[in-house]
Amino acid sequence: YTSRPLVKGLDSMNSTQPAVSLTHQPGNRQAVLLKSGLAALALIAERWDLPDDSRTRLVSGNKGTVSTVSDCLERVSHMLGIYRAATALFRHREAVLLQWLRARNNALPFAGFSPIETILDGRNLNEIRGYLECQLAA
Repeated sequence: YTSRPLVKGLDSMNSTQPAVSLTHQPGNRQAVLLKSGLAALALIAERWDLPDDSRTRLVSGNKGTVSTVSDCLERVSHMLGIYRAATALFRHREAVLLQWLRARNNALPFAGFSPIETILDGRNLNEIRGYLECQLAA
């Protein structure tokens, strides 16, 4: 099993302009967390069968860049919460989850767009996460 890079250039792969700078220094906890989070997002991108351009947007939203490591960590946290809640909500039925991700949805956080469009545009990640967690609790 080989995985495509989540964001080209993140580890100096295929790009001269990384989306996020990962300066690894001893004791740099944020860099370690970010590297682990990005590895998890790469697995999510594989499971959701996202093309390369969408993989970058999974990390950075529609802007194409993330301004700070803290912003990226927050986005990673929301994405992991969304993935966990969606997987549990669909009881690990991946085909149904993939269908739901790509279908238009009129629920409040999606506003008529598909969940994956909303996620990739970087809109309302905390609302999407909350919505899915409330659906789980219901």
